[in-house]
Amino acid sequence: MSTIKIIPNVRTLDFSMDENNSNFLCPTNTVMTGRYHSGDENGLTQYEYATLKAVDEHGNAVSGTITVEDVQWSAAISESSGSGFEAPTNRVIVGRQHSGDENGNTKYATAVVKFNGTAAFVGSITQSSPIKESDGRWFKTDSQRVITGRRHSGDENGNTIYYSGIITTTLAPVKEIKVVVYMDPSEDHFPMDPMQFIKESRFRRHNSGKKDDGYSKVKGDFVIGNDDHTAEFYDIPVSVINSHHTNNIHTNVRPRDDNNDPNYDQVFLQPDDHPVGNRNPTGAVPVFVYSSKFMENGEEHERREYWLFYGYNGTTFAAHQGDWERVTLNVYDGRIIGAWLDQHGDSKYYPKAELEVSEISGVQTLTVYSSNGSHATNPSGSKGVRWEITQKVEKLEDQPWKLYAGAWGEVGVIPAATGPLGPWYKRMDI
Repeated sequence: MSTIKIIPNVRTLDFSMDENNSNFLCPTNTVMTGRYHSGDENGLTQYEYATLKAVDEHGNAVSGTITVEDVQWSAAISESSGSGFEAPTNRVIVGRQHSGDENGNTKYATAVVKFNGTAAFVGSITQSSPIKESDGRWFKTDSQRVITGRRHSGDENGNTIYYSGIITTTLAPVKEIKVVVYMDPSEDHFPMDPMQFIKESRFRRHNSGKKDDGYSKVKGDFVIGNDDHTAEFYDIPVSVINSHHTNNIHTNVRPRDDNNDPNYDQVFLQPDDHPVGNRNPTGAVPVFVYSSKFMENGEEHERREYWLFYGYNGTTFAAHQGDWERVTLNVYDGRIIGAWLDQHGDSKYYPKAELEVSEISGVQTLTVYSSNGSHATNPSGSKGVRWEITQKVEKLEDQPWKLYAGAWGEVGVIPAATGPLGPWYKRMDI
């Protein structure tokens, strides 16, 4: 169970009113965080109130529903006696009424703060330094606290002390993390199983300036200059394709790649056209996850990379067959705290506060959006086909094609138009 704080968010000042006939109640789902008074009972009183937000121990926003409920007014007291008022256990102040001079009656409204329907705790109560009531000075809580009580003694020249507390609650562990990708409404090329891509492709060896070779299942080798489209050149065994890599994780056998090793065959997979993919990918198209650990603020976190494959990238500039994209979660204590989103060859980090993250019944869901054509992922966008990528997840390290270090797609005239390198060589921990 994680402890979170419920702290003031947006603070607002109410209108000034005469103290001798004042009646203030915080708007719905807000609490009192400040008060001002100047002069005697005929002077002006003003209140500050605030909405609330939930944060974890690192100050990251925690999604959930915060309500302020069960408003109750206290019995009337005479504050000049110095007896004061403190909210009952686990309640906060949300209103105040006063009539007459310092000997008049005062009432306080208190309420319970709830997070996702469960009452929160109010603790760590402290008191302010004395403030001369008539001085015209504000009391406002700090960034963590809300008002829980007030004590005044004497007339307007007497001292006032405010009590404030910290609201906390416990957060049940997340049972499941889901990731949803919305395709752009105009998208024509959808997710695809890379095994299907292999099945529909010829496996070829690139010869710069010459005709490329084709691998024959019948001969068990490349045929020089072969461009045949007969069955023996398709659906090449994955073990053959997977054997094409170097012994160095930082080099590859992808044509037109700055990191390719000229001592090895330069190879690529080439389907006949622009594969459309699956228009209903949820639960049908696999996504490949790779998990690694990293340290932040002296604590261990998880980096969870989800690799997505599309048969074709139709971006206007440098369109190409094959398209590997990635959504990477930073996870701490079982919860999403941020995400890296792949965008045109770069990964950009977004903290949770800048992402669309919801949490319902122990399920935390991140929603991202895929750009038309390029499939770049973004924190906002339009909603076309919905793809819940976490419904069909396989480990990247278990894939029979993971070591393949050639191009997933035909050779273009420039590197950007050539099929991409596979995910095993683009993991964030290498």
